[in-house]
Amino acid sequence: MKQTNKIDGSKIPEKKNQKQMINTDLGSAERFKPDLSVGLSATQVLQRKGQGYINATKNKVGKTYRSIFFSNIFTFFNILTFIVAGALIWANAEVTQLLFLAIIVANITIGIVLEIKSKLAVEKLSLISAPNAVAVRDGEKVKIPINEVVLDDILYFDLGKQICADCIVEDGDIEVNESMLTGESVPVKKSKGDVLYSGSFVSSGSCYARVDKVGATNYVETLTSVAKSYRKPKSELQNSIKRIMTVATFFIIPISIFLVYRTYKSGFTMAETIMSASGAVVGMIPAGMFLLTSVALAVSVIRLSTRNILVQDLYCIEMLARVDVLCLDKTGTITDGSMQVK
Repeated sequence: MKQTNKIDGSKIPEKKNQKQMINTDLGSAERFKPDLSVGLSATQVLQRKGQGYINATKNKVGKTYRSIFFSNIFTFFNILTFIVAGALIWANAEVTQLLFLAIIVANITIGIVLEIKSKLAVEKLSLISAPNAVAVRDGEKVKIPINEVVLDDILYFDLGKQICADCIVEDGDIEVNESMLTGESVPVKKSKGDVLYSGSFVSSGSCYARVDKVGATNYVETLTSVAKSYRKPKSELQNSIKRIMTVATFFIIPISIFLVYRTYKSGFTMAETIMSASGAVVGMIPAGMFLLTSVALAVSVIRLSTRNILVQDLYCIEMLARVDVLCLDKTGTITDGSMQVK
């Protein structure tokens, strides 16, 4: 099956299951300065795509699905609980003796579900909403998807259009609304030689502009990448739980070994010994505390989500609860974190 090139009607091979290379090193790129009425040729466009200079980004941000499952399942107390459950199953214990697993499974499920929902919401964060752009190629204006815009493309912008990549105005005068980037609602006039930042909108006029940056090198991507990045929260609640786990570890393991040894030496069979000792071990695991903490934080996340507030981590709720005063400037953006109110 051959694919038709929209530019010159030639046939190009269809590449199946092949990921497009994305190159963010613009310093080594050979720059083109095409004529405004002609734009890039089909050969130059294919060259740019082959080099990876396209207006697309790698969508790998925050925690991966593997790390989400791993961090929620493979905790010390979860592993200890699974070992106890495995020993009980080996000893042919009744199902009622394994009901403690319900607490662990509920705790794991809450953490995984909420983190996956947050990850999906974060990946949808984008200040670019325009699906298409108007480019000049081979002397004709063509409408192309924004992820097919390449470096040094000549784009045409008029009233209402969104800037999809950082460009330099080559001809024309326009006014752009950069409120999504700066918070300032006053239109900014742009003339030949000025920079158009991706994410802004054309409020008046029209112009031809040459694409100066693409993909992750765009200014708007540096903003969204900060919002999408994951950093472990500095949570006192989380640190306290870790301290409890550390202290409990020094008691649970030696006590468990001692109980198994004493019970077995008392003449009980290994199956009876496991059933007896497992009850004491499960009682020492503070699973209820973990579940209660997760449920309380999960309820907070759900209440915030109803107000369109994105929470990347359960323990971020604690930091939000510690906020007494939120300082904003005249445009409603959050001020610099280094400021102090006296």
